[in-house]
Amino acid sequence: KETSRSIVLNLHWNPTIQSFAVVPLSPDTVTSNMEQKKQKLLMPYNGTQQQSTTTCNLTDVRRPNQPVNVRELLGFMPWYYESLIPMNVTSNYVSMWREL
Repeated sequence: KETSRSIVLNLHWNPTIQSFAVVPLSPDTVTSNMEQKKQKLLMPYNGTQQQSTTTCNLTDVRRPNQPVNVRELLGFMPWYYESLIPMNVTSNYVSMWREL
């Protein structure tokens, strides 16, 4: 429980955007996941394969072990679990609710 709390409060909190944020994995894992996603973008159409043209380079904006600078609904998940944000420190994190 303490480990989870520490990870959420220290690693996922992004003071720049005043919100909890996603923390990307290492480049090797990201590259592997992107390759898997590219494979899924090949979709059958009239018996042939067509590749989607809506891909983007996420490695330009997602740096490993640093929270992204984007507010997402996922950032509100720590509030769902009452033990992750102790009552005595909630004032440090309530600023994110202004953006909702």
